[in-house]
Amino acid sequence: MKKKILSLVLAISMLASLFVAIPVSADGGMTISMPEITLDQSQGTETVEVPMIIENNPGVLGVQLKVKYGEGLTLTNVARGDALTALSFTKPGSFSDNPVKIMWDGESGADDSNGTIATLVFEVPMDKGGEYPIEIIESIIIDENLDDVKTTIVNGIISVNGWHEHSFGDWEKYDDDQHKKQCNGCGYEEMEEHCWDESIEKEPTCEEDGIKRYECTICYELKLQKIPAEGHKNEDDDHNCDICGHQIEGCPDYNGDHYCEICGERIDGCEDYVNGHYCGLCGAQLSECSWDAGVVTKEPTAESDGIKTYTCTVCNGTKTEIIEKLKKLTFEVKDVTVEQGTRKVEVPISIKGNPGVLGVQLQVKYGEGLVLTDVKAGDALSSLAFTAPGNFEANPIKMMWDGQDYTDDTNGVIATLTFTVTTDEVKDYEIEITDAIVVDGDVNSVETTIKNGNVSVIQEEPEKGTTISVSEITVDAGEETELVEVPVSIEENKG
Repeated sequence: MKKKILSLVLAISMLASLFVAIPVSADGGMTISMPEITLDQSQGTETVEVPMIIENNPGVLGVQLKVKYGEGLTLTNVARGDALTALSFTKPGSFSDNPVKIMWDGESGADDSNGTIATLVFEVPMDKGGEYPIEIIESIIIDENLDDVKTTIVNGIISVNGWHEHSFGDWEKYDDDQHKKQCNGCGYEEMEEHCWDESIEKEPTCEEDGIKRYECTICYELKLQKIPAEGHKNEDDDHNCDICGHQIEGCPDYNGDHYCEICGERIDGCEDYVNGHYCGLCGAQLSECSWDAGVVTKEPTAESDGIKTYTCTVCNGTKTEIIEKLKKLTFEVKDVTVEQGTRKVEVPISIKGNPGVLGVQLQVKYGEGLVLTDVKAGDALSSLAFTAPGNFEANPIKMMWDGQDYTDDTNGVIATLTFTVTTDEVKDYEIEITDAIVVDGDVNSVETTIKNGNVSVIQEEPEKGTTISVSEITVDAGEETELVEVPVSIEENKG
C-alpha cells in the first residue's frame, strides 16, 4: 500500500481529539454517524455492510478516523463512499488490525459534500447472540485553514437476536490439539485444547526406546510418544556399560594425545579439545573462526559512533566493527545584518543532516517591527508539495511540505521569508521556529534540532574616502594689490 502523509497527521500534536457518541447537536454542527443493525441468529456467518455517513459538512480538507469494532467481527473490506470524493482516500493497510485508521486528504481545496464517506464490510458470527459495537474512538478533522472542525460522532452497533442457553453434548476429539462439544439445540460448537495426563508405559533402556502415554482427561483421546534410548554409560572407563554391562566399542582419548586411555590403542584423527581451532595433540589447524551475528555493545548517537562486537562460536575470540553515528536533522534560520534605512530583507531557512522525510510542518514567529511580505520555497525538499502560509499577517505562521509516495533527503534552503523593516531602530529582530513536526517514510517522528536566527539592524557607517577642502578667506577692498595665502587641507577616512 502506498505511503501517504496527511496534513492532519502533521498537525496531530495540536489537533488530536477523542470523541464519544452523543446525539446530534441542536446548532446543526457536522455529524459523522453509523447505524444500528439488528440480525436474527442463524448458522455460520453473514456479510454485513455498515455505512459511515457525514452530515452538515461545512467543508473539510483532511479527515482521519480511528475505528474499533467488537471482538468476534472480521473486517473484510473498507469501500469508499460517494461523499468527500474531492479528497484522496486511504483505506487501512491491514484489515486484521483493530482498531483501524481511515483517511481522506485534500491537497488544494476543501470538500463540503454530504452522504456516505465509507462502507465497512464485516463477517458476523450468527451462531450465537450478542452485540458488536462499532466505535469511532478518535477523530482528527481540519478545514482548509488547518483549524479543528467540531464534530458530533454517533457510533453504530450490530446486534444478533435469538440467543438461547446452550445444551451441550459430550466432549469429543476435534484434532490432535483440541476437542469440541456441540449444542444439541442450535449446533453451536465450542473448542478447547486437550488436557493431557502423562504416564510412562515403557521405560527406556540403553539401546531400546521407551514409550510415554498421554491421555486427555476430558475427551479421553490417547497419544503415545517415544522416549529415546539413553545409551551406554562408562564412567569408570573400563569399556563396559555401567548399567547393563554391555561391552562398549571404541576407545576414549580424554587427554587428547590420540591414544585410548584404557587399552593404549592409537586413535586416528585430530580434535580441538582446547577450543582454539588447533588439534590439542599435534597442533594441526582445524578450522577458521566462525563469527556469530554480533551484538551492539555501544549504541550510536548523533555525536559518536557505535560499536558492534562479534564472537567466534569455536574459540570465543572477538572482533569489532564501527557503527556510524546517527544523522541528526537540523533546521537553521540564517542570521541577517542590515544597515539603518534598509527596508526589504530576505531570511533563508535551511535543513541539514536530512535522513529522508515524508512530511514537515514548521511554525515560525518573528519579532515586532517586521512585516512578512512573501514566502517562497527553496531548492531543498522540492519533491514534496509546499504549502505557504494562508495569511502573511499572522504571527506565528505555518509552512508545510507534504510527500505523496517517497521521502526527500535533500539538504539546503527549504524556504525564504521576505520582510519589511518598519523602523530605523538599531536592534535585533528574532526569527524563531517555535514548533517543528517531522515524519519519515514510516510516519514515525524524526528527532530534530533548531537553530534560530536574527535580523540585526546596525548603525549606518560613514562613507569611506579622501576629502580635500579649501579654506574661505575674507579681505577688505582697496587700491593696492595684497598677497593672500589660501590653505588647502586633505583628510582621509580609513573607516
